[in-house]
Amino acid sequence: MVAVAVDDDPSPPYPEAERKSGVSGTMILSVTLEQDGHVKEIHVIKSLSPVLDELAMETVHPMKFKRVKENPNASLEDLRLQFNFRTTCNRIL
Repeated sequence: MVAVAVDDDPSPPYPEAERKSGVSGTMILSVTLEQDGHVKEIHVIKSLSPVLDELAMETVHPMKFKRVKENPNASLEDLRLQFNFRTTCNRIL
């Protein structure tokens, strides 16, 4: 198990054009880390759109991860990250 070591919200941006066109759901990335916690490789496991895929990879790439103390021998390969993109609408009552 590894944990993200970031100060800000690690969620990728959700462009208005993607939101308005109805692109929503759950995206999954597979991330391989270097020994120091920096991102080595990123692969899209579940895509929502090429635009969101690229934005998610750009968001994750500069992140640095750290190991959770309870599991210091955890694998640095195939860490799965999930991002949820939801369109919002106004309910009509």
